[in-house]
Amino acid sequence: MIIVDNVIQDRPVLEKFADRDLWVQFDDDTTLDKSRKIVSTNLDSGSELKDIWEFLVFALYDNPFLDLHGYGATEIEYWGNVLREKAELEWHQDKREDIYQETGETILPKQGVIWYGYPHKVWGGYLEVKHKYEYWEDIERVEPVYNRAVVFDPSDWHRVDRILGGERYGFQLNLW
Repeated sequence: MIIVDNVIQDRPVLEKFADRDLWVQFDDDTTLDKSRKIVSTNLDSGSELKDIWEFLVFALYDNPFLDLHGYGATEIEYWGNVLREKAELEWHQDKREDIYQETGETILPKQGVIWYGYPHKVWGGYLEVKHKYEYWEDIERVEPVYNRAVVFDPSDWHRVDRILGGERYGFQLNLW
């Protein structure tokens, strides 16, 4: 697991993501579509990004502190969520949901990233990742801090612990 605080240094970029309505709309879009958005990592210089979220995908993908190019991904899946007080996400492994629903085949990602890009105040809502060893298991906990990126293996069992107060804003991407 890699944790990078203040991962996006460009203030004008950060200010673009300080709009709560932008996050709420994106969360609603990904929930209503019942699908996540997928882009190719082979973005050529003539390609135009569709929206601010695709811009963010490549800002994170190209960030030298996160070193995501080394995973050999050909696609990036991304989505956002806003979790409110008393919400939590149960233990799960990320997989290609579109393929799983179509064929039942479980395809696990190469790597994942969570970025907390809205200047929120939240109590609880920790990312918890379960590491299993031969005779014991360990749970690693990461606090959802503004402008923090967490790079981890989302094929490991993980969850979002219960939110005790406030709202948690997360942007997630998986490398395939």
